[in-house]
Amino acid sequence: MGTVTRAWIPNQHGAWAMLITPVLVGALLAGPTPWHLLLLAAWLAAYCASFFTGLAVKSRRPGRYQRQLLAYAAATVILGLPLAIQAPSLLWLVPAAIVAFAVNVAFILRRNERAWVNDAVGILLASCVGAGAVLVGGTPRLDAHALLALTVVGLYFLGTVVYVKTLIRERGSAAWRRASLLLHAAYGVAALVAHWWLAALIALALLARAALVPGRGWTPKRVGLTEIAWTLLVSFVALLGLPA
Repeated sequence: MGTVTRAWIPNQHGAWAMLITPVLVGALLAGPTPWHLLLLAAWLAAYCASFFTGLAVKSRRPGRYQRQLLAYAAATVILGLPLAIQAPSLLWLVPAAIVAFAVNVAFILRRNERAWVNDAVGILLASCVGAGAVLVGGTPRLDAHALLALTVVGLYFLGTVVYVKTLIRERGSAAWRRASLLLHAAYGVAALVAHWWLAALIALALLARAALVPGRGWTPKRVGLTEIAWTLLVSFVALLGLPA
């Protein structure tokens, strides 16, 4: 069973929250409908297709991942067609996904797929899919509140990518730690300027985490569990929106 799972399920555990959260936020903003389940399934299938395409490119052995590529590509099309018919406004996600995929492949060819820019493009695409979730909701209004909520969630994940690098791949790097602190501080300043006191408080807590956790030897599992809690909290604040 474990071998089958490894062969078919991407092992990028941190990516799942970044993929799912914007869709859930968009669904809650616009009112959940059965179309959101289809959108989420199509989005996850597309991610899996992209992941295994990346492995095929990186390994230069496309035949090794042929079954996964065909299965996930077919699932993406089959799940996506009803969505395109129901909500043609979602079709703008196709060119956005193609651009993001091209960027990802370019970084893979350069053996630098862990680059922050590559992660940022993926998070931006996930935010776009979150906007798509708003468009298939019960009250499909992509208004200022929805855009702000999706932006907050996207910025949180951008900061988290930098923060996690200071704990694992860039552990001990003063430059990455400074970048993490500056980014989280900027979030707090933006919230204060907007007089969004609850968001400013959360930003301060995230800044404290970025300052205090690196160097403490946290395991990836512990980091992942704490980030689940932060993701839920940030999403809740984003859904509340700016105070009236």
